[in-house]
Amino acid sequence: MSSTPSAGLPRTTVLLSLQRALWDAVTPSLRGVTVLLGESGIEGRMIYDHDPDATDREDCSLVETHVLADFPDDVEVRLNAVAAVLPEERTLLAGEEWVYLRKEPAPPQPWHPHPNPAATPLLDSPRIRDELASFIDELASTSAASPDAWENATLPDYLHALAAWTRDLDGYYLGNGESVPETPSWNLVARMLHAATTYE
Repeated sequence: MSSTPSAGLPRTTVLLSLQRALWDAVTPSLRGVTVLLGESGIEGRMIYDHDPDATDREDCSLVETHVLADFPDDVEVRLNAVAAVLPEERTLLAGEEWVYLRKEPAPPQPWHPHPNPAATPLLDSPRIRDELASFIDELASTSAASPDAWENATLPDYLHALAAWTRDLDGYYLGNGESVPETPSWNLVARMLHAATTYE
């Protein structure tokens, strides 16, 4: 976006106007505000973490009114209240930039013993039963979303591979330069379940 848009509006002036107009309109559910300086004036979106209700639309209208008051009558200002419900990401449309972004924690990354089958798996996770349960949930979700991603996609093929890998696990550990576990662990169970997705 250029610093001086074709509509003749200085970018900095527009951003300051919007930020001032937002002072009483930033609610906990407001995830972000965008602006686009176009041929006809100022366009933007107020992005909420739920479907905008009457109060949200009223806030959006008030922000629009405050911005309109800062510019000549021939400048158009159009703001829309829209939804981006978590875990949907907040994204910019072509030509937009952010005026406001709510601080949000990074989405949690599910644990996986080795997303790249050729890589050495993590040695210290899962450490507890709940971590293993979360990992099994992730395996189930992956299987449902991308059934072709598993070489052993049917239950019989998966179980046969699980049995074969269990018999051959000494070779797996030694081949990766690791000690063969003497007792079962949550980590070992996770490795078994994951390896069976591709083991032949």
